[in-house]
Amino acid sequence: MMRICKESTIQAAHFLPNTPTDHKCHGMHGHTWTVRAWYSGPIDPSLGWIVDYSELDRIWRKGVFSVLDHTVINATIPNPTTELLAGWIYARLAQQMESDPVFVGVSIVRIDVCEGGGNWTILEIEQPARGGV
Repeated sequence: MMRICKESTIQAAHFLPNTPTDHKCHGMHGHTWTVRAWYSGPIDPSLGWIVDYSELDRIWRKGVFSVLDHTVINATIPNPTTELLAGWIYARLAQQMESDPVFVGVSIVRIDVCEGGGNWTILEIEQPARGGV
């Protein structure tokens, strides 16, 4: 199987309420998160690709970007660590793909989230969600 990756960003604020009050992440602060979503599937023999990157952009904008960009993420994810954000993004993208025939045979296999400063969380999907009906 071939893999492809779509990189996107989210600009938003958050705070980590479960950290000690003197921890730098306890107070409200912002990041430009970089997110890489990795997909796997067969190459369509007539089109020569797994799925059109514009379709990946469409589900990103609808399922993730429109909900989180320029918000306080805590309103959506109560304790938005990069680890929990990666899982939430995976679930939202998988939900967008679920009933969309464009994604038949396409799986999300990995989500990478960077909050900046070289700090990455990588979610490897052991049993990828399958797109399509």
